[in-house]
Amino acid sequence: MVGVPRSHGCRNCLQRRVKCDESSPGCRRCRDRGVLCPGYSRTFKFCPETPHIPKPRPRPNKARANQDITIASAPVLRRIRPRGLPIDELLAPALTHHALSTQHGDVFCDWIATNYSCLYATYETHVALDPMVYMRHDLATAPAVVRGAVCALTTLHLATVHADRQRRLLSWEHYGDASAQLRTTLAPRPTGVVVVTDEMLFAAILLGLYAMTDGAGSAAWLAHTRGISDMFRFRGPGVLTSRIGRPLFVAYRSFVLAEAFWSRRACPFDTRDWKHVIVRTALAMEEPAVRLWELASCEIFACPGYLAR
Repeated sequence: MVGVPRSHGCRNCLQRRVKCDESSPGCRRCRDRGVLCPGYSRTFKFCPETPHIPKPRPRPNKARANQDITIASAPVLRRIRPRGLPIDELLAPALTHHALSTQHGDVFCDWIATNYSCLYATYETHVALDPMVYMRHDLATAPAVVRGAVCALTTLHLATVHADRQRRLLSWEHYGDASAQLRTTLAPRPTGVVVVTDEMLFAAILLGLYAMTDGAGSAAWLAHTRGISDMFRFRGPGVLTSRIGRPLFVAYRSFVLAEAFWSRRACPFDTRDWKHVIVRTALAMEEPAVRLWELASCEIFACPGYLAR
């Protein structure tokens, strides 16, 4: 660091460190020495700070600052407008819907392979319709409640794979929307009749699998399975003869049986009509092992009733 000169004398006197009389047009010491006096102007001026450094401002009161933030943010909230639909959804909604259904179908197949690979490999030969084929080809034409349940499952699978909490929250939102839509669809008709279709049963089973995969607790999947048992009871054994009903029965019957044991009540498949259709379907099987297992399942379905009695 260099000291700041405080004298206003000429440069010669400052360099010699003598007192200058500061007379005009030149000082007396320069005249006595016979040299030209350089004058008293300063080429450089010392500044204690650079011009671009802002000066510190006093900190406002905290209460006043919060009030200002609230007042300032209110008009901003009023200026926010809902975003419109994307350009592709505006120009070609059918194409966008088909693309999303295809993507969800592929992710759903990955979810089956990740969580229920053994169950799928065991019962793949027990049904005529492969669930993977249905997801890849028929999901685009499925009802909205089925597509919503598939969307909830696939979003949950992606959230688990990528450890993304935002996607998990989004899957909960899809799950809630699909559950509300299914509840509305299952509401009794004005005549008091409850109609259960294969698509409704499919959506309920998907939501039950979501409750198992999400890990929200045993109460969630038990409540879903209890409702699915009632839907099987309303649907009747005719579900085994439909295109998608038979795969649904094979995929979820073990969980219905477990819920019957847990609740200590008879299994909905332990009736004469159900056993008649199950035996008739089993006798039409080509593989002896599959035929034997299907016939033995009739006796297994009777066990919860024995426990209840």
